[in-house]
Amino acid sequence: MKDSLIHCFTEIIEASDVWDGISVREACGLCRFLEDAEFLFFLNFFNTLLSHVGVLFNSFQSKTTSGVDATCVVEDFKKSLSRVRENVVIQKETSDTSELSSNCSNSKRRRVDPITSYLSAAIEVCDTLDTQLTDRFENSTLVASFCIVDPKRFPNFATNFPEA
Repeated sequence: MKDSLIHCFTEIIEASDVWDGISVREACGLCRFLEDAEFLFFLNFFNTLLSHVGVLFNSFQSKTTSGVDATCVVEDFKKSLSRVRENVVIQKETSDTSELSSNCSNSKRRRVDPITSYLSAAIEVCDTLDTQLTDRFENSTLVASFCIVDPKRFPNFATNFPEA
């Protein structure tokens, strides 16, 4: 997919006499993005992460989600977030190991590998999300109480009041 896009943008750039200046400039910029390792790393990382966020969001937006369902969805999201973080940690450890072996021969000056800094930032994103999730949904009775305050369910509570 990426190669197809780069090919398309390259054709636009090469046929600049057919295209307007704005289209050619945009094609150049998009081509640069698709060749930038940092952009591609974060594009891939956030694509993976936001697919799980989408499931969480859709579950909370559903009118049929109960408090128990919401608690399960939060737990599933925490597990998914933990798996994403673990994959990043494994990549970082692999990167650190290869960096150490390459730095053994050149120990005068230590360089920070850009991939290592990307991976550190990705771990920080996962940790921040986990902290926010824990702070907001730490009390599972709070999540379960969401169903009690739904005005559409008040008639049901006249005969059978939910217990927390």
